[in-house]
Amino acid sequence: MLKLKTLFAALLAFSLSYPADSMELPIGIAFDPPARLDLTYQVLPSYDEHEKVIAGWDDEELRYFIVVEKLPPNYTDAKKYFPELIGSMSVPPGTKIETGKIVSYRSQGGLQLSSMSYTIPEQGEDPKAHALVSLLTNNDESFVAIAIAIDPTSKDRLAEDTITLMQTARLSAVDATVQQRLNALHGTWVYKETMSDGVVLEAVVEVKPDKTFTSLLKATGAIDFKGYGTWGLTTNTIYWEYQRSMPPLPADKRKDADEIVSIESERLELKSETNGRTRVFKRGFTSSP
Repeated sequence: MLKLKTLFAALLAFSLSYPADSMELPIGIAFDPPARLDLTYQVLPSYDEHEKVIAGWDDEELRYFIVVEKLPPNYTDAKKYFPELIGSMSVPPGTKIETGKIVSYRSQGGLQLSSMSYTIPEQGEDPKAHALVSLLTNNDESFVAIAIAIDPTSKDRLAEDTITLMQTARLSAVDATVQQRLNALHGTWVYKETMSDGVVLEAVVEVKPDKTFTSLLKATGAIDFKGYGTWGLTTNTIYWEYQRSMPPLPADKRKDADEIVSIESERLELKSETNGRTRVFKRGFTSSP
């Protein structure tokens, strides 16, 4: 039965909450948590108005939430990745983030797992923050899961529940409809538009089988933007997340989603979930196999 906690009912009525016996995430990973874990997969507006997270509950009280994201290729070494992740966090100069030991284990679905706790000291009115980061990989595809405690009393519960959940991780099985769309999406797509001042805008997106993409935005032939990131697919929606770009994107612009209106061998019609605008892409030259 679908669960939706009453504490957030007014805010979350518009979003689906998936049962704890199976969580299929659109980025290609799934979890099969035991029934004793009180979990939902849903939007928490206080964190993000669009992105779904795994929420951990104690009856009606939210205790922690877990953000799961797909990583670019070659992110398989936790000893290298975790320090990079900690170093990239936005904290005041001189702030020391405390980290624990890296623990390695394996999921029931055959993924290699590494987890590390970390604590961000109290900053102004913000209390001390406890979290656990996990890297999940099969040396081909990699994912990161960051679990964040709502308050210090949830620290131990966070670690125990998160490691239990991570041990159930597996790559998602893709149904026939999604697989067909996956195969059709792979390759390069081009969108062109002539502006009122005569400038020709051209967007070139290469969607790769390894769940990464590159994008270019040109204005009358000159490159204005270059980006690289990861993508995921549900039956009708593509999720995009930029890992790097030039010029850099602000944090709130690095994620986007498009509804697939239609897809054919040479034509792709997308509707932006951000602004509702529809664009028609045509098949272009694929620079890599």
